[in-house]
This record gives sequence, C-alpha cells and structure tokens, in this order.
Amino acid sequence: MAVAVVQTRHLRPRGFPAFLGHDCMLVGYRFFVRCRYVKTDMRLAGDADHLRIDSKESGLEIEVDMHDASAVRLPIGSPFSNWEQARKFLG
Repeated sequence: MAVAVVQTRHLRPRGFPAFLGHDCMLVGYRFFVRCRYVKTDMRLAGDADHLRIDSKESGLEIEVDMHDASAVRLPIGSPFSNWEQARKFLG
C-alpha cells in the first residue's frame, strides 16, 4: 500500500488570488495486489495532528502522528540534508 498526505494552503487554480484559495489536507492511497481486484470498506479520519485509516473487512489499521514532522528522519542516502530542502525540491 502507498499513502500520500499533503497539507495545502490557499489551493486554487493558477491565476486566482490567494484569498479565493482553500486550506485542506489531501490524502491519496493505492493498494497493490496481484491478479485480483479488491473492494474494501476504507475509513479515513483525522485532524491537524493525527490521521487514521482503517478497514474492518481487510484488517487494516494505520495511524499517523503528524504533530512533530521534524522527528521523522530522511531515508538513508537521501540527497537532502533536511525535510525543508526536500519539500522545496518537490515544489
């Protein structure tokens, strides 16, 4: 499974003023399975500091504490010295 969580600020179409933007959290996920299609009961809940994804049918429970992102280390061999540099590279 792959999960991407992005916190946005002033999200809006290009050329629109910032005051028309929307602050929100975008969550995307993908399950990788072989040779079969699976539907399941995914639930997503969270607030500014926590994210929970679960499925009773699949026995899935994921909890993410986003309170202190600086505590998360970059992967070994990363070309970036900190998360701030990495985020700037991603846009």
